[in-house]
Amino acid sequence: MTFAGAQTTRINRVSQNVATTSDAFADVAKTFQGAVARLDTATADNQLKDILNNGRQSSADLRQAAADMRSVMAAAAPTRRASSACCCRPTRS
Repeated sequence: MTFAGAQTTRINRVSQNVATTSDAFADVAKTFQGAVARLDTATADNQLKDILNNGRQSSADLRQAAADMRSVMAAAAPTRRASSACCCRPTRS
């Protein structure tokens, strides 16, 4: 094989790779375009805004529930210690 033939083979392979990559980018662009169109529709209808607001409210509710649970556990801790000290140990005669 001559130098020119070897270079032609390499150039053809690179060209095929470029074409494959280009096709992949075209597919990504189409997918992205569809996603943007759906996002645009959701934004126009305030659906996206509602979803984000609901997410924020849910997060706040979860934080409050966790704080409430910590308060209950903190209040119950002294009771647990006192009850375990009085009834769980056998008495000696």
